[in-house]
Amino acid sequence: MTNEDLERLAQRFGIHRASFDFLRHNENETYKVNAGDGRKFVLRIHQPFQEGMTGKQHTYEGLLGELHMLEELSHNSGLSVQTPIRNSEGSLITVMEHNGRQLNCTMLSWLEGRDLNKTDVSHPELVRRLGSQIGELHTFFRGYYHKTLENRPSQGMAYNQWLAETVRKGLSLGLFTGFDVDIVDETLREINKLLAASAEAPSGRLGLVHGDLGLGNVIISPEGIMSVL
Repeated sequence: MTNEDLERLAQRFGIHRASFDFLRHNENETYKVNAGDGRKFVLRIHQPFQEGMTGKQHTYEGLLGELHMLEELSHNSGLSVQTPIRNSEGSLITVMEHNGRQLNCTMLSWLEGRDLNKTDVSHPELVRRLGSQIGELHTFFRGYYHKTLENRPSQGMAYNQWLAETVRKGLSLGLFTGFDVDIVDETLREINKLLAASAEAPSGRLGLVHGDLGLGNVIISPEGIMSVL
């Protein structure tokens, strides 16, 4: 993506004379946008680095479900989250033509801080605060009406069983210790118990969870405020 391409894209959000810092390219190609007036944003171009990484979450409908949820979360919770930025036409998703392909692009507010690291999670008080925030996030999810759930990836009981078996294969390859594998097994068994109980509940409704919660998806600000991405 050239700087001219990025400038044209930013202009569709009413941002002129912006500069761009490349962040990473894995599931999305992401840039930090430094607006001419001092504001900062995250620009995501939803084109995975490898075709095999493409999933429902990259489709127009899948992205729209995520963005509607983030918009509601930013307006109706006390959590510090990335807020979707609508373009000049009022749309949450901006479609651009690039090398003969149509790409879905989104912009989010910028959160100042750094990734959580292993040293951070050795402090019990910080871990308690993180657990409390995740609990608040999932409390929000339980009350959130998500009519587009089918357009997002599903991580149900069958997936969890497959994941446990895959991790166990890594034991013989020296990728994990027996302790690591036991922790994963126990965690996934407990998750599947909760999923089974939810399926048998009168509503029969399964909820939303954060499907990729790791150190790289939690930002801690200079003031010590944590944000789950």
